[in-house]
Amino acid sequence: MLAVSEISPKNGSKNISPISLIEFNIIDDGTGIDISSLSVEIAGYKAISGIDFQAGFQGGASSIDPDGSNYSVIIQPEDGFNLDSMIAVRVWIKNLEGKGFAHFYSFATASLKPYAVRVSPQPDFIIESPQLIFLHFDSLFESIDPLRIQVELNKAVIFSDGTFSSSFSGAASSIAASGTGQIVNIDPVEPLKNGSYQLRYVVYDTAGNRSSDSFIFKVDYKEQPLLPVFPQTGFLGYYQGVTRVTDLGIGDSLKVEWGKPVSRYYGSDLYILIYESANRLQLFEGLPRYIVSADLSEAILSDLTSGVTLYYGVRVMETYGGGMDLTGAEELSAGIYFCPQATEIDADIEPADLRIKVANVEGYPSAGYLQIVNEVVKYDSVDLVNSEFVIPPGGRGLNGTTAGVYSSGDSVKLFTACRDSNTVIVFGTPTFHGDVISGRELDNIGLVVTDTTEDDLRVFQGYDFCGYHRPLPQQILQGQNDCGSYLGGEVLGLRGMYLFNRMLDQEEVLLDQVGEPVILLKRRWTGQICPCSDLRRQHPKIKSCGRCFGTGYLGGYQQFANMRRIDRRVMARFKETSEDLKLGSHEHLQQEFEPSAWTLPMPAIRDRDLLVRFDMSDNVEFIYEVLNVSKEKVIFRQHSRQNLSLKRLDKTDIIYQFPFVFPPPPTP
Repeated sequence: MLAVSEISPKNGSKNISPISLIEFNIIDDGTGIDISSLSVEIAGYKAISGIDFQAGFQGGASSIDPDGSNYSVIIQPEDGFNLDSMIAVRVWIKNLEGKGFAHFYSFATASLKPYAVRVSPQPDFIIESPQLIFLHFDSLFESIDPLRIQVELNKAVIFSDGTFSSSFSGAASSIAASGTGQIVNIDPVEPLKNGSYQLRYVVYDTAGNRSSDSFIFKVDYKEQPLLPVFPQTGFLGYYQGVTRVTDLGIGDSLKVEWGKPVSRYYGSDLYILIYESANRLQLFEGLPRYIVSADLSEAILSDLTSGVTLYYGVRVMETYGGGMDLTGAEELSAGIYFCPQATEIDADIEPADLRIKVANVEGYPSAGYLQIVNEVVKYDSVDLVNSEFVIPPGGRGLNGTTAGVYSSGDSVKLFTACRDSNTVIVFGTPTFHGDVISGRELDNIGLVVTDTTEDDLRVFQGYDFCGYHRPLPQQILQGQNDCGSYLGGEVLGLRGMYLFNRMLDQEEVLLDQVGEPVILLKRRWTGQICPCSDLRRQHPKIKSCGRCFGTGYLGGYQQFANMRRIDRRVMARFKETSEDLKLGSHEHLQQEFEPSAWTLPMPAIRDRDLLVRFDMSDNVEFIYEVLNVSKEKVIFRQHSRQNLSLKRLDKTDIIYQFPFVFPPPPTP
């Protein structure tokens, strides 16, 4: 028997655009298709007779195309269908033996009224475990009004005027826009009781069009739902977290050590979480960098960048016995695994689904716990072929969370929140020392290090906004107090105030507000001699060598990368300076502009270094040459600021051809 397949719009579909094409394929059963016998009727009107399209259905996309022994049919109505109408489609066709075949289907066109794209639970659904109530509303022509959505459960209002009732205002309750529509998640504070429930909703669009509907679903928990809570843990003794970070002297490795973890729950498993960041204040904000077996008390971390300071914290995580299997994770060395990066949902998920399809499962443990948005989920295997996590029965909605509805793009990450909360941070810098070859030799001759390098490598902690009675202002206004430190805080592992560092901390904060970022080009005073020096040395005002830029050494200048800032630039405060035109006897008209500026004491800036200044659009304004530098001395023979006298270089200067990059690369 012949068949009709690939129907579009699908049979029974709703909210179809009135200008949609009607498409289907006629499938040969081996007896051949008599295409001249084709007859199609749409909404009571003849659309095709034989191979001829009838009046009203002769749109530009209308066609009948052979596909092997099959046929593909596309019908485009010339005027479109009426809104809010049921469209019936009837197809008649004969095979080459003269035997007829008929197929009938229908669909409904869109309405001016809003409609429910998706609801959960669905009508007549039986809920067997706690879950969210999910509603997605949309409209074909207008936007949904979020303040005119009302949801009732057994005639009791649980959401109205954009507000959830107290019994349904759980942590996952939310309303959010989705295009022209609105998505409402309703999280009952306590699980619903067993029984039958009627859910009714009323929704309006911004034009005032109203739509409503109701349906019945049931709750039938097989056992009383209890919200499992993961056990918490910590370290043995007074010292919590990381105890030491040691530079191994090989340029790319640090050794991190910690105390002995202890279990607070019988039969649980312990894991060490190592946090790593170049930003001390953001160390514990994201996922850990490494997950380590609890039988280890130290880890050697390799493949680091020499000279780059990193901050480390260590916390211990406790899970139910046998709940996690790290064998599938990427391994740094024996017992030390990389924590996988967060991924995202790749297909819509319902509360009852036990397979979670994501964009990427590479690097995830073979079994463990996930956090999907706000829901905690246990998985016991990973389907690498289909990029899916396989959830066992009862594995959804753990740790006091609720199984929810998720769409493509929602976040998924390894669940590591069941850990202690120590805030001990130790920093380390991998360097070369001892008899280790640094790799910084050229033709077996060590590179020249000038006196500026030592100053440039000096660092200070940076203002942490957590000294005595010094919490974040925005948290004060919200009734919070994040000030958990003692007087002076902790600096370089010591308690109390290091006055010079505290002073520089405030200078740095001030400069971030009133200064502007510039690129520092440090003039070369040593290195390979430029061939142009074999000639009579050119006067600096007419320098034209594109290899040394008038310095006499190849390269001319070295771009400095400030590792304290993401854009790698140096902050400088330019003082107000008058700009003048000078005209003297026997002289051309000259523009004079020699500003002054100040910056932090590091990096050290020397005479003849250059500053590249930018305008508000981050385009190069002018390049300035440092004429002289003076340093303000404050305490303990320490300097607090560098005051610079500058000269603006003409746009015709060869230095404007120097190949600096923005943002600059890290200093090797």
